[in-house]
Amino acid sequence: MNTDFKLPKKNLYIILISCAVIISASAIETMIIVKDIDLYNQWIAQIKDINAMDIDSMDLLNTYISLNLIQFLTKIIIPMALGIYSYFTFYYSKINRLFIFIWTVLVVGGFAYTFLDFRTASIFYYISILGHKVLIYGIISISSKIESN
Repeated sequence: MNTDFKLPKKNLYIILISCAVIISASAIETMIIVKDIDLYNQWIAQIKDINAMDIDSMDLLNTYISLNLIQFLTKIIIPMALGIYSYFTFYYSKINRLFIFIWTVLVVGGFAYTFLDFRTASIFYYISILGHKVLIYGIISISSKIESN
């Protein structure tokens, strides 16, 4: 019995669209966070002993932007890799249960990372959460198609 299975086109589209939604929502949210002066001032207020250190305000701004861009990268690396991997798998290879298991674990981890961010004032936070849920559904639904094959 062959356990390899061709990725269905419907599931490929679900995966790619969900990944695009997650990446777009995270990108827009990051742009808003980086450009909002009030959030920057709140971040500065949270830093302890800022007055005791001799730090240039431009260095603080660069640090703030860098931290937000690193957080953005960690949010999108899993959906980006899954989208690229799924696209090439659809055209050049086949999948099996290991594909489903590994990507489900990674996407659930990305979902937990995004969920624990708790940016509940942002609509893009909820869009990203919804995108992760659809992505998890899209990956797990492949399992039932493998069972029926």
